[in-house]
Amino acid sequence: MFQAILRVIILTDIAILRFPENYYSELAISFLPYLIGITLLGMIISFIKLRKYLKKTNIFNGPTVKGGTKGGFVSSSRMRGALLVAFGILFIIHSNAFNSFYNYKPESAISNLGSNNQTIKVLYGNIYKLNEDYSGIQTTIENTNPDLILFVEFSENHYEHLKDFLQKNYPYINSTTWSKSFIGSMVFSKYKIENRADDFPQGRRRYAYFSLQPKDGPEQYFYLVHTSSPDSYAHFDMRNTQLTDFINDFQSHQRGYRADTDKVFVVGDFNISPRSSYYKDFEEGLGSGFIDATREFPTLFTRKFFQLPIFRAHIDHLRTNDINTIQDIKTVKIPGSDHKGLVFTVNS
Repeated sequence: MFQAILRVIILTDIAILRFPENYYSELAISFLPYLIGITLLGMIISFIKLRKYLKKTNIFNGPTVKGGTKGGFVSSSRMRGALLVAFGILFIIHSNAFNSFYNYKPESAISNLGSNNQTIKVLYGNIYKLNEDYSGIQTTIENTNPDLILFVEFSENHYEHLKDFLQKNYPYINSTTWSKSFIGSMVFSKYKIENRADDFPQGRRRYAYFSLQPKDGPEQYFYLVHTSSPDSYAHFDMRNTQLTDFINDFQSHQRGYRADTDKVFVVGDFNISPRSSYYKDFEEGLGSGFIDATREFPTLFTRKFFQLPIFRAHIDHLRTNDINTIQDIKTVKIPGSDHKGLVFTVNS
């Protein structure tokens, strides 16, 4: 029974590696750390089964084989050995994939800051469209005291309950609607916002695009992204189309009027794992100069599942072309949400 289960796991794992662009393969790849754990467990079980079988057949004490022919012994021991080797290889493959992305620590710019440097504190989060913990959301904002708030899945109900507080403390607002029921992506700022998405029909895009220039500092560009959750094949295909459209727009903006030295920040709920082949296409579209600042603990695995809270995924990302401008990035709990938020400071 155990051998049959182990064989199914191995075949499934091989299919995931062989067909990474498949919808089901990507869902599995999104939980790469769990795949590492499963293959490690399979390797341990295979080793224990092989060792027990060898002891049972008296292989450690002599050549005598009990309860079967020599051919049967060789066949069974080879099968158990093959399972052990297969799980070992898969464990190494998954571990290398994990380390190649996460074995990285963004270079900190804190020690290089002078007393005259101006900073912008940013709070980002997917607050969950059905979240009714309005007081908890407000408390999170008050405790973090950001200069710039970036929220996705911000509904009309959220605004009705928080508008007095937000209008009092954050006079500049940018919104990107993407459905009839929800406001979508919202930006609240203490600094004046230049809406760079004025030419886009609101409701068609899945991202906000704006620039911000605090006092006499240089202008900085922000994208707030939220793509469809791949909870079905149709939404999976929709998400991939949205990412492609975003990259096309991004490259057009870059060629149009932004200089290569301008600081750009791309943050949001991309609903895609760094292990995905589609994420690699997204990376290439942004360009090699854009680094993912969430490649280290504790900013991993910001999404949890209400039904199975033990499972978490890394689908919220912050990418920038100047990693040295980001300081003190950390996660923050957003009451009532299935995502953790990100708090970070940008050196202007």
